[in-house]
Amino acid sequence: MRTYIVIVLFIAVSFLNKAGAKDEKKPVLISAEELCSKLSSDENAFKAFKGTEIITYGRLSSVGDKRKAYLGNRMNTIVDLVITPESKKEPFGKDFAYTDCYISCLVNVPGEQCEHQDGKYECKEITNPKLEENKRIVLKLSGGESITVKGEPENLSQIPLYSAGGRKKQIVNIILSKCEIVKIEKK
Repeated sequence: MRTYIVIVLFIAVSFLNKAGAKDEKKPVLISAEELCSKLSSDENAFKAFKGTEIITYGRLSSVGDKRKAYLGNRMNTIVDLVITPESKKEPFGKDFAYTDCYISCLVNVPGEQCEHQDGKYECKEITNPKLEENKRIVLKLSGGESITVKGEPENLSQIPLYSAGGRKKQIVNIILSKCEIVKIEKK
């Protein structure tokens, strides 16, 4: 009888653990080229990636200026890393660079928090070792490096264009928030 009760309790606990477990999405590893291709060709693809951590790799096109993003009384300093798919070699040896898709990786670096206290507007610096490390890495970047980042898709912009031949074309801009630099390879 004891064995029967133990088995029933074990099954009940197992069932409750599975039922109560969150349906957490695992990070998706995808190249910048593949991410751009999927998001530009399927309107519902962005919804599938939203809320999922993405690890993507490509070529660092440029490092944006530090800019302030105002969140109430808190100001975070953010650096925008612009990533494009890796260039491909054409049959005649020429590099073919993608110009119709950009991934903006928003990396947090040290910032400030400001508020009014005793009639004065005071700011204090927000920093921690991770933010300082991000700043150190970003200052070394110049563009052209192969880079791997992880972040969550926050926004997608599609800008329609038309070529001279009347063919429909678009520029896709994907914004990753909570972005972290995973790996950098100098060329």
